[in-house]
Amino acid sequence: MDLDKFKNINDTYGHPFGDVVLAKVSETIQKTLRPVDYVIRYGGEEFIAVVQSDAGVKPFDIAERVRLAVEKLSIRNEKQGVDIRMTISIGISTYMLGSTPAAMIEQADMAMYESKKERNKTTLFTPEMSQDS
Repeated sequence: MDLDKFKNINDTYGHPFGDVVLAKVSETIQKTLRPVDYVIRYGGEEFIAVVQSDAGVKPFDIAERVRLAVEKLSIRNEKQGVDIRMTISIGISTYMLGSTPAAMIEQADMAMYESKKERNKTTLFTPEMSQDS
């Protein structure tokens, strides 16, 4: 997951407020996931969610729930008297027998870059994405 246009937040409102935004988004993602799932900050404004498989819940649906929760989030910048809204682009990789964590991150990254083309979108990795890179 990658916050869309996050650099603009740091450039416009400063890095301390950028840190507030990251903390609020992280909190929102964590609240949206189930207790058995994990969210990890993966450098800069990127996050990884490790979601436990469940026959009744599809990874795309979980990711969409996160995307919509971030989209609805409003973060108040008291110093400048404005409310900030963010969007997030999400790429999904699913575990296949023999998958390595590095391969799964790479696949999710490819899917996320597909989402970044439009922003505020969720994309599931497909093998065709490997051929495009």
